[in-house]
Amino acid sequence: MPALQVRDFPSELYEQLREYSAANHRSIAQQTVFAVDAMINGGSGVDDVLGGRGARPFEGPAVSDFDSRDGERIARKRAILQRAAQRRAKRSAELPEPVEFLAQARAERDEDLDGLAEMVLGGVR
Repeated sequence: MPALQVRDFPSELYEQLREYSAANHRSIAQQTVFAVDAMINGGSGVDDVLGGRGARPFEGPAVSDFDSRDGERIARKRAILQRAAQRRAKRSAELPEPVEFLAQARAERDEDLDGLAEMVLGGVR
């Protein structure tokens, strides 16, 4: 696929393009191709594509923006995230509360120190 580079692109217009492409869930490159296609092939006009007066509200990605692999990829990601959430919930249910964990650690430390003191002092306190 050919690449296109535009020199001396106005910063303000680039920011508008960046914001508009984000609002339409497209990359800047995708939005640029969409705008040029609409302008050349008789779409609703470049003013509408770039968010001027009369612009249509976003109705979801254009069908051509996705192929069947995208839907499968999204479904796999959702399944992975759901399994991760279930694992986190299971682990947090198995772990003691932080306060309980800290109390247990302090009790073990105190036992160890008492045993060490017993060895060093020989029962004298």
